[in-house]
Amino acid sequence: MASYKDYKSVSAARKAGSLYFMGKDGKKKLAVTKEQLDAWKKKNKGKFKGSALTAWANAKGKNIGGTPSSSLRPKARPGSDVSGFKPSPIEVKNLVKGGRGDGKSETLKRRIKLLSDKKKAEANKPADLKGAAWMKANTRSAYMKLSKSEARALGLPATTVAATQHKLRNQKFKDGKTFFDNSSPKAKSAGRNNPRN
Repeated sequence: MASYKDYKSVSAARKAGSLYFMGKDGKKKLAVTKEQLDAWKKKNKGKFKGSALTAWANAKGKNIGGTPSSSLRPKARPGSDVSGFKPSPIEVKNLVKGGRGDGKSETLKRRIKLLSDKKKAEANKPADLKGAAWMKANTRSAYMKLSKSEARALGLPATTVAATQHKLRNQKFKDGKTFFDNSSPKAKSAGRNNPRN
């Protein structure tokens, strides 16, 4: 079977009945001359939209029948095959029954609920504890895990050595320990085992 690649000119393609031929640049091209396209445009004036060349290619070089408005118009919907059938009307109020609505009382209820939820969230939010209050809520090991800057931000001594001169030196943690409990002798003398000294 012959392909458009076998034809190297418009006339060769037209003689063989092909719409396309292979151009000199190696690309597939339409087998129509300017004169033929102009004649086709006159015969089909007003029956196509856009490029005449594209319309010619879509019509495969043949004349287009009818007008573009009639070809673009959708077909009429066929009638029902069930005789005497009449659908019952839908009540819109049933579709929204039980909805929240937009009445004044409903919007007021929503606003009150929003405010109460906000207050509950603020009440459940953990308080920003500092100093003695933080010590009562946390253990000594939690204090030892803090960095020096975190300890200072909480109003606590930065190290256990600094705790000897701090106002909270006699305060106890949640577990009943003070700043100086659990200190090993090495930590007191050399300070190598306890980075907080």
